[in-house]
Amino acid sequence: MTATCTFNSTTVESYEVRHLEIIGSTTVYSLEATLACRATSLTNYNALAGKRGRLGVKPLYSGKVRCQTIGGTKGDLVLNGTTYTNCYISDLSRAEVSKSHLGVWEYTISFVKETA
Repeated sequence: MTATCTFNSTTVESYEVRHLEIIGSTTVYSLEATLACRATSLTNYNALAGKRGRLGVKPLYSGKVRCQTIGGTKGDLVLNGTTYTNCYISDLSRAEVSKSHLGVWEYTISFVKETA
């Protein structure tokens, strides 16, 4: 499934949603998303890497999630037209050239929403 996605106004060049977990409907108590991405340029990858920091995620008894970061950017994640506020990049893999796709970079990126 292709996902149209931006994080804090930077395009995430995703081609597949690998993991999507949302708890809650009108009030989102938890959101985790992992996307597989493919790009012909590292421009957006580098911009996303600049928004990632060291992140600690703590689930709370209430079911909500608290995030603490050093150097990370909190921003809006827009995934398939739905905006999720207070999100962080929780993981960003190395960009690697896959198999024989010369000039094509592949990576995965994960997001988490702070709800506490």
